[in-house]
Amino acid sequence: MPPPEAGRAAAGGPWAPPGPPTPDAPAAAPSPREEFAAGLTRLREEAGLTVRVLAARVESPGAHTTIGGWLAGQSLPSLGSLPLFRRVLEELGVTDPADAGRWLERLADLRRSRTPRAARGVVPYRGLARFEEHHAEWFFGRDRMRDAVVERLLADGPDLPHLLVGASGSGKSSLLRAGVLPVLRAAHGFVPCLPAPGRAPASELVRAVRAVTGGADAVPDDPAGLTGHLRDWAERRDVRVLVAVDQFEEVFTVCREPAERERFLALLAALPCPRVHVLGALRADFYAQALQEPALAAALQRGQIVVGALTAEEIRSAVHGPAARAGLAVDEGFADLLAADLRDSGAGGLPLLSHALLSTWERGRGSVLAIADYRAGGGMSAAVSASAEEAYAALSESRRALARTLFLRMVTVGDGVPDTAGCCRCPAPPPPPATGAVRAPRRCTRCWSASSTGAWSGWTATAPGSRTRRS
Repeated sequence: MPPPEAGRAAAGGPWAPPGPPTPDAPAAAPSPREEFAAGLTRLREEAGLTVRVLAARVESPGAHTTIGGWLAGQSLPSLGSLPLFRRVLEELGVTDPADAGRWLERLADLRRSRTPRAARGVVPYRGLARFEEHHAEWFFGRDRMRDAVVERLLADGPDLPHLLVGASGSGKSSLLRAGVLPVLRAAHGFVPCLPAPGRAPASELVRAVRAVTGGADAVPDDPAGLTGHLRDWAERRDVRVLVAVDQFEEVFTVCREPAERERFLALLAALPCPRVHVLGALRADFYAQALQEPALAAALQRGQIVVGALTAEEIRSAVHGPAARAGLAVDEGFADLLAADLRDSGAGGLPLLSHALLSTWERGRGSVLAIADYRAGGGMSAAVSASAEEAYAALSESRRALARTLFLRMVTVGDGVPDTAGCCRCPAPPPPPATGAVRAPRRCTRCWSASSTGAWSGWTATAPGSRTRRS
């Protein structure tokens, strides 16, 4: 059977369009992607197969979620999954080479039209990736929170460490990096020092200080020596330093050595002085663990700054601000729709919002960020799962197995504490591969995730059946 475009003229046939809508029940025309999915669904119904049976017929029972996404219009078959798509067509009765060719041609047209804006160079939304300092001009929605943090840091003085505390996915990292740091650097003469705790947070702090101060001199690794070294460097240059520790919870999840953890906290507690300020970002579900450490308990008692959910006005700014910078208009009511869809996600839903905005922008063609494109991408949560399934389906069978192994190792399953993303050691590589093959890295040193999704090596790092969370 040919795809929708080919058979639409056959009156009364399976591809005949529905009759005209009645005046009191207007209906929007289905998108090309919806027509494609509806055509596949009709074939499946005519064949009398469920999605699971269809997946078993094509000898890929684990791909029923992927195939279901195609039939629901949530995702499109990727280039890597074309062999699977051809087998699906055969099981659905598309055995004529010409008909199969038309389906593949239609799929190619849909994939070419999926991201028409991406080639223009300006990408207004970050998707699942966090904002960095150089994205400050695209960072909207947290102006009041940013100003409050800066004011608090300057008013309380350097003797008091501060901690941004919020739910996973509340935007602490982006607020710190693209909100607070650019203002402190430009308006108040601060230089950022950004240690990433990881497995050895004390060593990482010393390394980060060395990266800021430079020079050939050794950096002391005791509390008094490290503080004096950083203070003297800042005084010579007449600057202030902000030591900003993002994803502070790694001190409890990734760092497994209590002695290393205590050493890091001792170094950090000694740093505050007139030239050095300390600011951390901590996931709220590690509050109890932080309170068990005297230095952190004192910071939470006097220097805590809560990062809550965006208000409706702030969501509107997060939608309209980047769109305006990119020269786009926004459908009336779109921000209100996003706010309503985001409501059930609580304070940790910002990655879903950001990815939905990026997906909507990618699907558009004109100069408007349209509600229709948002719905075509599956809405708030389906946009994420569709991206994950599409990325997973693009892998070969061997790489899917490797991906599953990696993703399971990238999740630190908590024992009495919440699960988090963590570092992982990959298996040792096999013997030298054939020419042109890609060898897996020996060790992954950093990885991150966002709510129930993440990004790693440029593609969505959520294998079907796995869940990770972002700090």
